[in-house]
Amino acid sequence: MSTITVVKGLELYKNAVISILTKTLAEHSFYVFNEDDCEKMFQQNYPTDLVFIDAAAEINLKRTIKYYKSINARITLLVPQIDEEQILQLLKFDLDGYFCERMDVKEIAAAMKMVLKGHRYIHPYLASIMYKDYLRITNRKVVRPRGLLTKREWQILLEMAKGNTNDEIAQNLMISDKTVKNHVTAILRKLEVKDRTNAVLKTIKRGWVAF
Repeated sequence: MSTITVVKGLELYKNAVISILTKTLAEHSFYVFNEDDCEKMFQQNYPTDLVFIDAAAEINLKRTIKYYKSINARITLLVPQIDEEQILQLLKFDLDGYFCERMDVKEIAAAMKMVLKGHRYIHPYLASIMYKDYLRITNRKVVRPRGLLTKREWQILLEMAKGNTNDEIAQNLMISDKTVKNHVTAILRKLEVKDRTNAVLKTIKRGWVAF
C-alpha cells in the first residue's frame, strides 16, 4: 500500500473526481488538500509516496514541487486546458507524470499505478506538444516508413496524437465512429502495440507525425 497526496483546486467537479479516484484506488491511503490548505500541508510534513497536483489550483507551484522533491515523493501534475506555451513551461519541471484534464478517472488511476511502479507517464496529447516543440527547435523533418499505414490511418493517428476521442476524430474527418474504430484497431495491429496511448508514444518517439 502506498500513500497518495492530492493537492487540488476548489472546483466542485474536482471533488467528485477525487472521490471516485480514492474509491478506485482503495488499496492506497490518501491525503487530500485544497489550495487553501497548503501551509498546513507543508507544516505537518505528511509522508507520501506520490503527490497528484492540480496545476490549475491557486498555489505556489514551484514551492510545492520543490517540497515534494525534497522528500523524494513521485510527483504528478494534472495539466488544465491552457495554451501550448504554458504547457511547455510545465513540462520543464521534468516530473514523474503529466496527466491531462481530458483523462477519465480510470485512465488517471492506471497512470498513477504506473508511476508508483517507478515508470514515467505523459499523456499523448502533452507528449505531442513536447515533440512539436522539439521539431521546431531542431528543424527536423518528419519521415514516415512507406507502406506501414494507409493515408487515412496516418490521418487518424495524427488525430489520436492530438488527444482526440473517436467521436472527435469522426467529426473532424467526416467519417463514422465505426470506421474510426476499425482504423484504430488496424493501426494498433500494424504498430504492434496494445493500446492507443502506446501507439501515439511510439509514433512520437519515431518521429512519424507532424503537427
